[in-house]
Amino acid sequence: LPRMWAHYGQNHTGICLEIDKEIFKNENINSFENTFLKPIDYVYDFDYPWINYDRMSKIGIEEYFNEFKKANTDYLFFKKFIDWKAEREVRLLKFSEKPNEEEFLSIKKCIKRIIVGCEFNPVYLPSLIKLSNGIKIEKIEYESGAFKSFQFRDEYIESIMKI
Repeated sequence: LPRMWAHYGQNHTGICLEIDKEIFKNENINSFENTFLKPIDYVYDFDYPWINYDRMSKIGIEEYFNEFKKANTDYLFFKKFIDWKAEREVRLLKFSEKPNEEEFLSIKKCIKRIIVGCEFNPVYLPSLIKLSNGIKIEKIEYESGAFKSFQFRDEYIESIMKI
């Protein structure tokens, strides 16, 4: 969607990675504890949860926060206003057991294709091709008032690689 490229794709200059969800899950099977991978629920109105200050005072802010987060995960992380429904977003959320350490989930095996925006700077294409490891690269183009996608041709890629 053009709006998503403008909003999330650095005004059509960025890239989008299409990921196979099942391969992603299998690739990271040992890292999915305390992880949620689910679609966003688009709503007209939010029913905001209340903070129980008496309970928070009684058990402490850190324990209360963990309790509140667990009880309100869907509200806090998986709801957006209906205005965004066209996104069809699926969100990944991981509650870390190691809050002071970096954690990563791999996407090496699950990238199906790479799509570059219509304003993507071709100077970055040779690097993207080298990093893509043979994954199909497509570009979004704006033509006659409509967006369409085309796959970079082998001869174009070869001519870029000679530069």
